Amino acid sequence: MNITYEEIISDLRKRIFKPIYFLAGEEPYYIDLISDYIEERVLSDSEKAFNQIIIYGEDTTIRDIIETARRFPMMATHQVIIIKEAQTLKKIDELLVYLEKPLSSTILVINYKYKTVDKRTKLFKTLDNQALYFESPRLRDYQVPGWIERYLMAKGLKCDPSASAMMTDYLGTDLHKIANELDKLLI
Repeated sequence: MNITYEEIISDLRKRIFKPIYFLAGEEPYYIDLISDYIEERVLSDSEKAFNQIIIYGEDTTIRDIIETARRFPMMATHQVIIIKEAQTLKKIDELLVYLEKPLSSTILVINYKYKTVDKRTKLFKTLDNQALYFESPRLRDYQVPGWIERYLMAKGLKCDPSASAMMTDYLGTDLHKIANELDKLLI
């Protein structure tokens, strides 16, 4: 089942949480937006001290992630664990042990940037059934002008198609860079 960025953010605003968010794909822009939204808004500032943990893939093991995810939250309804740069984790298939029986009070966010999970593996099939699996493909050159126009429309501005095509020619397809430059123009 393909789920969009807008649907995920809508559910998060309604405080409908999934126990596991596996965010993968070649385009890191949407992965970062979802991860940042969860990091900033799911827990209150007082709850974050004990219940929000950010771990980098190179600095941990799957066993440590599972042990941390199986803890219960302290004085809160949820704990949030964000795994950044998860594509550097070794033996990610070992995560199946936790994926099959996740703890409902833990929100595990796995940022698997610049890669996708092989759809033939048991890991993908389990993720597809037990978790929210979001895949963010890189936009093609011809899709970027439309993305720029939608981005500006969401900010309340209208953009000429020739202007968005010119921005695409100069900025390329990196959505982080494009959004940053458009935000500068908005100021």
